[in-house]
Amino acid sequence: MTIKKNWPAFLIGLALGLVIWHGLAQVTGRREPWDGERNLALYAGSLFIAGILVGWLTRTVWPRAVLGIYVGQLAAMVMRSNGDLGLLIPLGLIALAIFTGVSALGALVGKTLGQS
Repeated sequence: MTIKKNWPAFLIGLALGLVIWHGLAQVTGRREPWDGERNLALYAGSLFIAGILVGWLTRTVWPRAVLGIYVGQLAAMVMRSNGDLGLLIPLGLIALAIFTGVSALGALVGKTLGQS
């Protein structure tokens, strides 16, 4: 099954982004999932696996799914902040974009695996 439309791909990514952010916050007890050396590896690994999944499911529209992962994490970040995003939010948005790049790499792998 390949999802070839933009909105379903985006929504899959959005859901994965929310689950990753909230799930890792529950597991690690930290506000940001990249806090701590072990947490950083867990976070990056989760993003890579999510990227593989969306790349495999949404081969032709995988960039939309990766954008969904970014937006899902951003939404979770805002929800968990309780209105206190702080002065470091620009830095957090940049870090979020960089880490979402790991999902894009995973999506390329997933797309390639899905085509073989």
